[in-house]
Amino acid sequence: MKIVLTGSTGFAGAEILSQCIAHNYIEHVYVLTRRPLDARFSHKKVTQILHEDFETYPEDLLQRLRDEGVEACIWALGGKTKDLKSLDNSRKVNVNFVAAAAEAFAKGLAPALGPYPGYPGKEPKPGVGRFPFRFVYVSAWGAEHNQFRKLWVGDDDRKLKGAAEKAIFATADESEEKEGHRCFEAIALRPGGILAGSSEAMGTIITQAIIPSVTSGQLASMAIRTAFSGGKDGKRILENKDLLGDDWAMVNSLN
Repeated sequence: MKIVLTGSTGFAGAEILSQCIAHNYIEHVYVLTRRPLDARFSHKKVTQILHEDFETYPEDLLQRLRDEGVEACIWALGGKTKDLKSLDNSRKVNVNFVAAAAEAFAKGLAPALGPYPGYPGKEPKPGVGRFPFRFVYVSAWGAEHNQFRKLWVGDDDRKLKGAAEKAIFATADESEEKEGHRCFEAIALRPGGILAGSSEAMGTIITQAIIPSVTSGQLASMAIRTAFSGGKDGKRILENKDLLGDDWAMVNSLN
């Protein structure tokens, strides 16, 4: 698989990129970034594309990604309102950027793919492009679609994440059809706190039992799995508990 990745200079995005590089079935990663990546990400599987305006996707960029056969996007770019200049700037980064990319990829990349023999019941054979194009959005726990609802905690951030989710889902619902199937699919991942370290560490297990949280490794693993196979059990939104993976389910089964 060939994917587009954003947010790779951030904590979660860097882990996603590391796992993409190590993944046997990811052939190449096209990183859209405003500033060059750390030297540790210099790798034959990684192409950096310096991209200044995340609200605009010129045709030459889309043509390049089409020609390369890109099949999915993992969107890890974003930030909390308190860390950005203003609420307007936060809306630009957390909603406008996401919506613009989803629309551009749905119209400019997804129609280049088509159902492969045996779709959707079978996986494609090696070398055959995956269908549909999947847009995997790293959202946040508690994302709220209702922009008029009163929230006591994290009002702005939760509503902005919710607005972005609504935008990408609408784009998916309106995307072109190929042989009766939409060519663009959007899935939102809703992690709570993102933890460093091993998912097997006792401190991590205790934290995850108390508050919604995942390790960066768990989040990255699920983001990549979702890019390949879609939402777990066909879900469009994967909540924090869905991101914890099979190991956590095994721990719970011991009770």
